[in-house]
Amino acid sequence: MDALYTSVKVFVSAALLWYIVVSYRSYRRLPHVPGPWLAGWSSFRLVGATWRKRSHIKFFETTKK
Repeated sequence: MDALYTSVKVFVSAALLWYIVVSYRSYRRLPHVPGPWLAGWSSFRLVGATWRKRSHIKFFETTKK
């Protein structure tokens, strides 16, 4: 049982590290694009707009600027 627990911890740690590295590399490629700092690191704004069924309005407002 301890070996399984250790394997799960290693897998979750590796997945988290991979996510952080991929997110950082993606963020560093677009430093010249203006916008909220947190939006460069997460998709929460997109998920929230989609959940509220207002994503088409948010996309229109974004492209209008």
